[in-house]
Amino acid sequence: MAENIKEMTEERRAERAKVYRRRRILVGAGAAALCVAVGVGVNAMGTAQAAEALQTALTAAENRQAERQQDAALAVRENRTVAETNLTAYVEEAAKEAETALAKAAAAAKQSAPATNLSAGASTGLPANPGMTNAVGRALSASQTGGNFRASAYNGVTGVGNLSYYQSINSDVKAWLRIPGTNINYPVLQNAYEDHYYLHRGLDRGQSYYGVLWTQTATQFGSGASLSSNTVIYGHNWKNCKWNAAPATYYAGQQMFESLLSYHYTSWAEQYPYIYYSTPSEEMTFVIFACFYTEGTTWYINAEGNIDSVISEAQSRSRHTFGVDVNSSDKLLTLSTCTRYYGNTDNQRFVVMARLLRPGETIGPVSVSYNPNHRQPNVWG
Repeated sequence: MAENIKEMTEERRAERAKVYRRRRILVGAGAAALCVAVGVGVNAMGTAQAAEALQTALTAAENRQAERQQDAALAVRENRTVAETNLTAYVEEAAKEAETALAKAAAAAKQSAPATNLSAGASTGLPANPGMTNAVGRALSASQTGGNFRASAYNGVTGVGNLSYYQSINSDVKAWLRIPGTNINYPVLQNAYEDHYYLHRGLDRGQSYYGVLWTQTATQFGSGASLSSNTVIYGHNWKNCKWNAAPATYYAGQQMFESLLSYHYTSWAEQYPYIYYSTPSEEMTFVIFACFYTEGTTWYINAEGNIDSVISEAQSRSRHTFGVDVNSSDKLLTLSTCTRYYGNTDNQRFVVMARLLRPGETIGPVSVSYNPNHRQPNVWG
């Protein structure tokens, strides 16, 4: 009798969860479709904006589907209960419905956009100025396509043009960070005396919930040759910092490093493997070589030191294997944020590491595959 009651309770719980998740997914799809519809109205003035809205809708659908598929695979690997596994399968089915709705909305947007203005560049996914480089020959825009790589996202718009304005507001603004495909398009601040002065402060130096992106006092700026061996940038991640919550891919409204957790997924890393980081001296592009969870922060945060050991440790922990050559002569960019993916502890971080493109390298597809043997953090000591 007790077992029957338990089964009924589990079924009711699962059913309630089904309804909740179905509503959440379909509401998300509806919101995305609405965004596309609104975009169509505005895009009557320019096909470029319509194409961007279309791409955003399709990317959201693809990312939602990939996330559900990974959830289902994880359920099997962790030997979850039948009820939980069935629920995961149901969510995947609902995600397919959401994807269908998004595809229909995207198709409507495409039909409404004036086709006569579509260029060959738009059809291939390449930006209008492929192959653009900076003064020392580092690539700033995509010149190759292939696979799932989003070449059109890398059009050389690094955000450096915002620096002078933000520096006029706060002299601690030293650089600009932009990650195509995400909301991350912010100034990077450095206080001269305290490493974590901006932990709970905003651009105006007042108390702030979301805060800013900041780096430690030892970080060096300037041209690519003058940068620190390892530039470490911190940012808050409140929405992706819930215990036992699946990392969310980018969606509108995220703040600071919330969308950095998109790189938890191999498919996302394959689409957006490059990062723009610029100072008043140089616009630069970095290519990602590791994305990982770690239980501590001391081994990867030093601006100088044994970079070889940092690279090796990062690659052993990385959830994905990147076809990117990296060594101690490269300049590294390290993005770090909090997470609770491995449990309710405050000693775990999610980190994305990249290295500066070398002169003569191009921006194009990067080989990215899931690393089944990646080292996982020990957050419980």
